[in-house]
Amino acid sequence: PGGLVALSAWWRGTAVASSAVAVVAALTVLYWPVRTVLILLGDHAAGFVAVHLVLAVVSTGLAVPAARSAIRRS
Repeated sequence: PGGLVALSAWWRGTAVASSAVAVVAALTVLYWPVRTVLILLGDHAAGFVAVHLVLAVVSTGLAVPAARSAIRRS
């Protein structure tokens, strides 16, 4: 939810929104490696692990260019 609000504001082009996108992107990049390790070490079904690995890759893959774009706009 917070990421969608930040993205919406960023799309409108405000400097504060660009900063918010950069912060949410940074948190995403920090969160998923930790969460991925915990998921891999936990006792989860293969489907759960697969879905969360895809979420980690896609989220991180989208966060990096979003942060770069937000930094360029600010």
